Amino acid sequence: MNKQQIIVVSAVLALGLSIYFFGKMTVLTQDTTAPVMEASRGMDNDALLEIAASNLKPEEREKLTPIMAALDTVKNDLQKAGLHRSLAAFWDTKSEWAAAGVHYQAAAEADPQAVNYMVAGSRYQAAAEVANDTLLSGFLFNNAISNMEKATQLAPNDLDMKSDLANVIVTGTAAPMRGIQSLLDIVKQEPKHLKANAHLARLAITSGQHDKAVERYTNLIAWYPAFADAYLGLGEAHFNLGNKEAAIKSLEQYKGLVRDESVNNQIDVFINKIKSSTP
Repeated sequence: MNKQQIIVVSAVLALGLSIYFFGKMTVLTQDTTAPVMEASRGMDNDALLEIAASNLKPEEREKLTPIMAALDTVKNDLQKAGLHRSLAAFWDTKSEWAAAGVHYQAAAEADPQAVNYMVAGSRYQAAAEVANDTLLSGFLFNNAISNMEKATQLAPNDLDMKSDLANVIVTGTAAPMRGIQSLLDIVKQEPKHLKANAHLARLAITSGQHDKAVERYTNLIAWYPAFADAYLGLGEAHFNLGNKEAAIKSLEQYKGLVRDESVNNQIDVFINKIKSSTP
């Protein structure tokens, strides 16, 4: 594979992961080099909030001060959960996923519902995926797993939640086979389960099993024709196998299902690079 092909593969993979895990939150561009080192020395959620606050403008920090102060005075759990969700939503707009996770977790503890813990876990996962410090990444993955485990305990029959938990165990722990086996068990129980099959397809690509990825993504498209990310993943898998025409066709189909012009513009760039690449 030449240098140009490597660039295309890396670009498609980065876009695919960001869209797959975070929906409209496409490319994560958080610059956390200096704060990360601080967090690795003081691993707790307060440190995560301090790091995020240090990246704000002074006027933004001033706006947060009264809200943070109000948290100490609110006695009603549902009201407290609402305040935490508001703070989490603010951090979402700043792409500060770790800080958002802290507040979504606090909201879940005040209003303990499965979906609330899953949202918290998803933000910790997002932060872990972009962390450039091993200790910080491990801490964030642990937080993600802890919250998702609480969610699955509250909703033991929810296979979507079990699938997401299993995927984080694969990508964020030293025991990936436990998560893979969980995904396989879900597919055995429900062969056409969307999330479990999607996670397994993505894992097939990251492990270099592109033939398996093509098979899983092809099945997903047959079962869920409107599932856009399957076309994106299929295009990536075909390209990695050297099937340029099939890759371009899948990416064009992906574009037809996505309404985001900026994402489609990126896909056009990838398609043009594929067309100009050499075997």
